Amino acid sequence: MLQLTELLHTPSSDNLELVTVDGSNVGLHWPRMAAWIIKALERSSGRYTMADIYQAISTDMMVAFPVYNGDEVVAVCVAEIVTYPSKKSISIVIMVGQERNGWLHFIDDIESFGRERGCQMIEAWARPGWEKVLSDWDKTHILLEKNL
Repeated sequence: MLQLTELLHTPSSDNLELVTVDGSNVGLHWPRMAAWIIKALERSSGRYTMADIYQAISTDMMVAFPVYNGDEVVAVCVAEIVTYPSKKSISIVIMVGQERNGWLHFIDDIESFGRERGCQMIEAWARPGWEKVLSDWDKTHILLEKNL
């Protein structure tokens, strides 16, 4: 079972728990997170592979935030700290799961995680549907891409 020290957020009334996964505990959580990460990577235009994400978490270049319902992972967020010349951000590169209304409030905890590490903002690479869900976020850019 999960160690209490791994919990980032107090368990919610519906028994969901947000856990911080980094290089120290990725091996424990990876098997339960992997299917969700595969699902997210299918829409990433090949930016990352499973090996890339695992390596980045293992070396503390990224951090994962799985949401557990008992022993089952029901959602995963993967983020990295990005340092721009004038600002530091926690940047979400994967956010995927089921029944998002049950776990979306955990973004507040990810924001706190970023603040504790000196971040002044949170940003996310997201599909268009997230714009409606994250209504208190500002849409500042769009991403255009073309395979070469």
